[in-house]
Amino acid sequence: MKKQIKSRSIAGVLCLGMLLQSASYLPANADSNSQVTFNEVCAKNTNYHAADGGSYDWIELYNSSKTEADISGWGLTDKEGEPFRYVFPSGTKIAAEGRLVVFCDSDAAANNNKIAPFGLSASGETLILSDTNGNTVNKITFGALAENTSYGQYPEGSGEYYTLSCTPEKSNTEPEGTNAVHAPTFSHESGFYDSSFTLTLTADEGCDIYYTTDGSDPVFGSAKYTEPLTIKDMTDTKNRLSARTDIVPDGAEAPNKNVDKAAIIRAVAVDAQGRPSEYITKTYFVGKTNSGYYKNMKVVSLVTDPANLFDNDKGIYCLGKVYEEHRGEGKNPWDKKANYTMKGKEWERPAIFTMFDNGEKVIDQNVGIRIKGAFSRCLAQKSFNVYTRKDYGTEEFSFDFFSGKATKAKNGKAIKKYDGIVLRNGGNDNSGAFFRDSINQALVSDRAFATQATSECIVFIDGEFWGIYQVMEKLNKNYFSDHYGVMKSDVAIIKNSGLEEGSDNDLNDWRRACDGISNGNMSYDEFCSKFDIQSFMDYFAAQIYWCNADWPQNNFMAWRSNAVDPENPYADGKWRMVCFDTESGQGLYGTEDKVFSADCFRRIRESNCQLARVFNSLMNNEQFRNKFARTMMDLANYNFTTDRTKAVIDSYRNKFRQQVVDTFARFHSGGLSGSNGERRFEGDMNTVTEFYAQRYSHAERTLRSAARLSSEPQRLTVVNSPGNGSIKLNTLELGKINSWSGKYHKDYDIYIKATPVEGKTFSHWKVNGAKITNGDTSTASIKIRLEGDATVEAVYGDPNAKPTTTTTTITSKTTTTTSKTTTSTSKTSTATTTTKPVSSTPKVTSYSFKAGIVSLGKVVQAEKYDIKSGIDTENCSEGGLDVAYAENNDYIGFKNVDLSGVKNIDFRIGSNGARAQLEIRIDDPNGSVIGRMDIKSSNGWQTWNTQTCSVNETNGTHDIYFIFRGGDGYLYNINWWRTDKRDEKFALGDLNADGVVDIYDLCSMKKAIAKGEVQNFSAADMNGDDTINEADLELLRKFIKGE
Repeated sequence: MKKQIKSRSIAGVLCLGMLLQSASYLPANADSNSQVTFNEVCAKNTNYHAADGGSYDWIELYNSSKTEADISGWGLTDKEGEPFRYVFPSGTKIAAEGRLVVFCDSDAAANNNKIAPFGLSASGETLILSDTNGNTVNKITFGALAENTSYGQYPEGSGEYYTLSCTPEKSNTEPEGTNAVHAPTFSHESGFYDSSFTLTLTADEGCDIYYTTDGSDPVFGSAKYTEPLTIKDMTDTKNRLSARTDIVPDGAEAPNKNVDKAAIIRAVAVDAQGRPSEYITKTYFVGKTNSGYYKNMKVVSLVTDPANLFDNDKGIYCLGKVYEEHRGEGKNPWDKKANYTMKGKEWERPAIFTMFDNGEKVIDQNVGIRIKGAFSRCLAQKSFNVYTRKDYGTEEFSFDFFSGKATKAKNGKAIKKYDGIVLRNGGNDNSGAFFRDSINQALVSDRAFATQATSECIVFIDGEFWGIYQVMEKLNKNYFSDHYGVMKSDVAIIKNSGLEEGSDNDLNDWRRACDGISNGNMSYDEFCSKFDIQSFMDYFAAQIYWCNADWPQNNFMAWRSNAVDPENPYADGKWRMVCFDTESGQGLYGTEDKVFSADCFRRIRESNCQLARVFNSLMNNEQFRNKFARTMMDLANYNFTTDRTKAVIDSYRNKFRQQVVDTFARFHSGGLSGSNGERRFEGDMNTVTEFYAQRYSHAERTLRSAARLSSEPQRLTVVNSPGNGSIKLNTLELGKINSWSGKYHKDYDIYIKATPVEGKTFSHWKVNGAKITNGDTSTASIKIRLEGDATVEAVYGDPNAKPTTTTTTITSKTTTTTSKTTTSTSKTSTATTTTKPVSSTPKVTSYSFKAGIVSLGKVVQAEKYDIKSGIDTENCSEGGLDVAYAENNDYIGFKNVDLSGVKNIDFRIGSNGARAQLEIRIDDPNGSVIGRMDIKSSNGWQTWNTQTCSVNETNGTHDIYFIFRGGDGYLYNINWWRTDKRDEKFALGDLNADGVVDIYDLCSMKKAIAKGEVQNFSAADMNGDDTINEADLELLRKFIKGE
């Protein structure tokens, strides 16, 4: 068993999967002549605790000498070029034949110099121990390790490394089972080779090596390795797996020529006691498979014992015994039961998954595979679910499959760890354009529903060409946790009206909401509290545009987080929609329900499925109907434009034409080989292109009818200076555009917002052909209603420039603005707008005050919220900012508010007269209501009054939420709020609370008026009118001067 004594040489065929290998059969790269060596490494520890109670990765060093070893100043690292990432403190010594454990964790190391400031990779890495001069003392490379297992020496100090049970600070124990025998080593790694070569296999002395070349598990009795193996181009060898025809009910079409092949070598070492090592699998692409597109894209080699796929009893890819037991059942091929229709973990089989990206090996590990899909299971080319599990050695893939396209919603960072992936065969589009679903999902990845990131790969199974596949994210609780920052245990998933993840309570809540809105027993507002309504609208708009005829009766999914986290907008308990399998449209098969002229609204109206009934009921609500129409036009005008769709389609067409044609020839050699396959692919790609080119007018016409819109849409053009700012229109982030145009109807408001770049300010809007329904020309966010073809231009200014006056011609609206006040007329007239709002200036003579101590509740600025949903902020005429652009169900929240003894809460309100309410809830946006008041008009968005809401007696500290309630459009603004709890005492005029009213307070008052920032609002409000302005400044000035 000692690998350093004599070795036996053996050559063998290449096989797939070095990264697959567990650490038990990775050779240690360590200097056994060193006195101090790596003795044990644990990269995933939950059982052994540090002094602070943490369970960190750990490394154990061993001193094999009879004398103490002083390693003060030595370095420990996991990066070759940085030998001193961790430096052992002065006085660090290891006793003779003793051990030293070093915990590894970047966070814990910040507070403890005995912890190394890096973690260990559970998928394996190299560690280096260096002396004080940076010379390497010992080096070790370990592979993937399961939880609470280690890679260590046995016997200690021998330089022989195995996968062991963890024994920190104790003698290492003997390896057990397959861990007791080192796996054979290969002279060549999996990869691409220009020409044939000789492969040598090596095992420990006393071990024999057995190997296979057909993907089967190597065992005692397989070919015995006795001499080096020649690895060569295998394409001219006889087809084996691809010759099988028992994989579809009517018999599959076998290829009429040899398919491309890679060489697969699997080997095992068996010691004198008959104990086997782990299998080692390698894949070698030589000759033809080292040419063409293989080295310019992702290639996946799946290797599994052929019996796992084609055995009559247990094979998951064939008809098998299940088909025999149900022979004669099912009318259509997709209705017939077979081995490949079986689901569940009992129909999961082990495999080795090796991926190459542009010729470089990037993944090599053990996995589980199952057949995936519904209809597509009956196709000769089948889809796979690929699972990573601890049982297979590594719990996840550590690779960015999607080149940064799969991201975290919170920060936009790429997701680089996956608990498995999907290898998809194009679904219903398998023998058509193949990429309909990929194209669709790429076009809507910015919308408010979940989509799957996709990539493309060629798959080889046991070395034989299996065609092109889509690599896709798996839609499971890990997906939602990774993308949206929620706990996996909190995720609930509904799929096709059934419970996929979660509890019966989740399913019942889903059904109550769907049935309630469908039957008229639930209000629209209540439904919006259960569903993310924008997600629902986006989802339906996209599916209707696509003419997806295999939906909504099939292929729908929704998810939610059951735990509410006010700091995470996705953890609000609302259902959100999920997009998948969208290809059953876009002209597929040429059937009437999938062509560009299809009326999908009618099909949904005629459906009685759960999701159709929900949508049909919502379309009877005018508020939903108008918002949905606006949303669908957003997608039509932006996501599905001819230029954009054609660019995405052509990208797939040009990159993967040959791969698809080769796949057609592999599975349909009689009818779709050669030019026939190319014509099929090009024809279907042209159909998809034509669908998107023609779909707009038909989608708009059927939308207009279904949404009861009054007339055809009008063109809206938005003009912007890209160097000065960016534009948002409705749900569209248009960004730093020069100009943009799209068509919208006159029946609903259109939201437009300009955001200036740093160093610029928003000045005003120029509006022609539309009326402003919310905001005015000076507000950065407005809502407009089209009156014909219209143009809206954003104008920016320099914050350091003096105010200037701009004259703007506005059709059907006159707006004279100082701050924000509007008057409307029916004539064309002039609007005068200053580039910066100024504070209102009441006459000082009408106010007076008495110096002394005041006792008032603390004023809290509304824009200082801790949590928010919807809303925005804007410059306030009373200084600083206010909370604005609030719509129905928007809210702001504040943490840890002491409500003991509070009976009333004052709000500084700006209202233009919209009928609205303010609702006060505690602990949660859907928590208990403690107060509610009707909002009174203040006669303008920037004209303010103080309105008081009485609240129920509430003891203790709570999070408090102010919910905006009302109809469509913007409701009202809030500048600040305060409770009637008079627990703060101030001397009037003492703004800086230094006990003296002096010139410094006068400076603070000027700042408060200009910026709305003040330490003690009550001390600054000299005349008690709930606003800080020039009147207060004048009163304070007189007081200081003694007048």
